[in-house]
Amino acid sequence: MTNNVKQISKLPVISVITVVYNRVSTLRTAIESVINHPYPNLEYIVIDGGSTDGSKELIEEYKEQIDYFISEPDEGMYFALNKGMKMATGELIGLAHSDDYIVLNNTLELIGRAYIENAADVYYCNAFFVKEFETHCSYSERKAQHKNIVDSHVDIIHPAVVVSKKAIEKSGGYDTSFNQASDYELLLRLKLEGYQFFHIDALFCAICTKTEGRVSNSCNGHLELMTIHKKHKTGNHNKYRLSYVECRARKSYRAIFPHKPEVI
Repeated sequence: MTNNVKQISKLPVISVITVVYNRVSTLRTAIESVINHPYPNLEYIVIDGGSTDGSKELIEEYKEQIDYFISEPDEGMYFALNKGMKMATGELIGLAHSDDYIVLNNTLELIGRAYIENAADVYYCNAFFVKEFETHCSYSERKAQHKNIVDSHVDIIHPAVVVSKKAIEKSGGYDTSFNQASDYELLLRLKLEGYQFFHIDALFCAICTKTEGRVSNSCNGHLELMTIHKKHKTGNHNKYRLSYVECRARKSYRAIFPHKPEVI
């Protein structure tokens, strides 16, 4: 474990966290998107949950370019993220999921400069979605917005969000009682508690929506969304009860007709 961060401009240090467990096929792209990023004040933290597929060995190839690296069994992604956030020394914290990658552009600089000007709590950006089919891939950019976060869990794209360290510390980070939707719960909680959100209208990352085992592909996440809305008393819990039923129906359809066009 090393600490190589040296602040070389007035821009704030942004800590980027990658948590990984057995993602050797996509991990290299994620790591290189961070270590090759042009933002000058970047701290990189990698938390491995005790991978057995070669992920740990791959990470060690880049140990001189990673500021903090730890590999040990943990209780899941949100436990690992909380661990990484406690280690972070940056004023701002973002993510580079092991099956995504950060776009090599000036978005982090835009975030850093915006933080100097307005010191918001949550900076949310746009994302590029890569959807894999049997014979081709589709690509689409999604613009984020926070005004409807109470009514919709898809308006803010969690991997394209950077949150201030102060907000994380005050809020307590991710609620690890949720296995699928703790990322949304954190952002919803910050919104309901009056933290300041600021939109950076720029592309932050590319997200692979068909990665096998990705937690956001699970229908159980809809049940957690229902519980989250009950917890925060938004009045929206019944819509997620319905969305769970719809998700199960889609998966059943695809299991029975695997080569049919996707149901919208």
